[in-house]
Amino acid sequence: MNSKTNQTLSYDKQFLTRALRGIIIVGQRYKKRNLQMPGNVRYQPKQLQPYFGYDQWVLWLMVVELCWLKFLETHQYDAKLSVPFKLQNDFEQMFKKMTTTIQDKIERKPGIGHDINALREMLLDYVQENFGFDQNYIDRYNHFALTSYDTIDTARGLMFSRAFNEQFIPQLKDLDDIWLIKMQEFSEVTQIGRTHLQNALPMLVGLWLAVIHRRFTEVVTQLVIFSRGLTGKASGAVGTSAALVALGIEGKLVKNVEKEFIVNFLGLGQPTYSTQIVPPERLTNFLFQHVMLSAVFGQLGEDARILQSSAIGEIKSVSSTSSTMAHKDSNPIAAEQLAGMYTTVVGEFHKILPNLISNLQRDLRNSSPARDYPAVVVYTFQQILTAQRLLKNMNVNASRCAENFHNTRYVIMGELLYLLLARAGMPQAHQFVNQKVTPLIKVSGTNMMATMDKLAEIDQTNVGKYWAEVSAIDKELLVHPESYLGNARQMIIDELNNPLF
Repeated sequence: MNSKTNQTLSYDKQFLTRALRGIIIVGQRYKKRNLQMPGNVRYQPKQLQPYFGYDQWVLWLMVVELCWLKFLETHQYDAKLSVPFKLQNDFEQMFKKMTTTIQDKIERKPGIGHDINALREMLLDYVQENFGFDQNYIDRYNHFALTSYDTIDTARGLMFSRAFNEQFIPQLKDLDDIWLIKMQEFSEVTQIGRTHLQNALPMLVGLWLAVIHRRFTEVVTQLVIFSRGLTGKASGAVGTSAALVALGIEGKLVKNVEKEFIVNFLGLGQPTYSTQIVPPERLTNFLFQHVMLSAVFGQLGEDARILQSSAIGEIKSVSSTSSTMAHKDSNPIAAEQLAGMYTTVVGEFHKILPNLISNLQRDLRNSSPARDYPAVVVYTFQQILTAQRLLKNMNVNASRCAENFHNTRYVIMGELLYLLLARAGMPQAHQFVNQKVTPLIKVSGTNMMATMDKLAEIDQTNVGKYWAEVSAIDKELLVHPESYLGNARQMIIDELNNPLF
């Protein structure tokens, strides 16, 4: 045993890269594997199946075990220890013969009774059959000085981290590109803004997309931050690293095993204190940000389905016909899925919350729901793909936007009139505009300046004196509601200069 305390070694990062690549290759090429992921079978994005497919889970566990062997070899814990996996094909050939289904069967054999014991059997059997384990010492150091959740929690952190960086990031970037294009395309289309589903003030269709896009970028930024905190553990049964210290791995071989193995070798976040399990906050926060992202997509979908309704008809997105009403061609199916799937994500996240506590910070009472954690990620990823379709195929009916705006173009300037009259000193100016001016405009269809001129002429003592205090420039604004946009255009420009990555 060599003492290498404080010595920095250059790890064979290609070993980890080849092992992880082996997982993906097997998940993509070997069709007989059970790749069903947690969640409804209708929503199973193929991009995520190599990561979260059922039969893939054992491979994530195996990668952690193989990397631990490589870690011990690199630090020359035993000069006779040699990990035989040298080529990319080595991992592929091994992984294609291993499934979680097989692990389950081995676990139920007499004398096994544990998933990690089954994993150890699988590794030993394969190495003995293909390499001969006497010369490799694999049997001596298989799962050496680790506990089951050193492997399980580390594998889980590695699995979520790789799926996010390799699949989520590219798809989010593609979605962002589409979003910015549509924002630019609709940046000059005037639209009536709405509050409480009532016509409110003028805005632009591009601004509608910009506001949700800002939410999107802020949530994804947080998601990236939390992804960097995903970690594992290598500290033994109760987190004290007792075996590692007693066997000279921690303190003599390396100063800090978790920093060297979890961070420097596996590339995960810096671990914190652990019991037998990794504290749940980091993974929970990471998954909660998926809920937040799902809500952003839900908002996009909910808005789109309302704006596509027959009553408004300002946009058109991915749609279907009706099963019976042959005249229908605008059922907003993509928008509805985006909105509805948020409910599904929230429901899946509820399974995670009980696991924030455990008996003495370790028990198996809620370990089975942890197998469903990927469902939060799977459904959110499905929303990303749906949002891409929705935005890519979205069109704006500019004439309908103009028609809806025209119907209330003068009435909606009531806010500005009320503020101008209030500034001029008129008491109860809001009530006056709401109960006197607005009803007249709805009947006459005249603009607000003309209506006020008429009311001021009729009642010069009260209305007239306050109306006279309003400047000609301000009065002219009441005639051009389409220009009452405030910072709308600049907000769109700012958001066009706020790409996700």
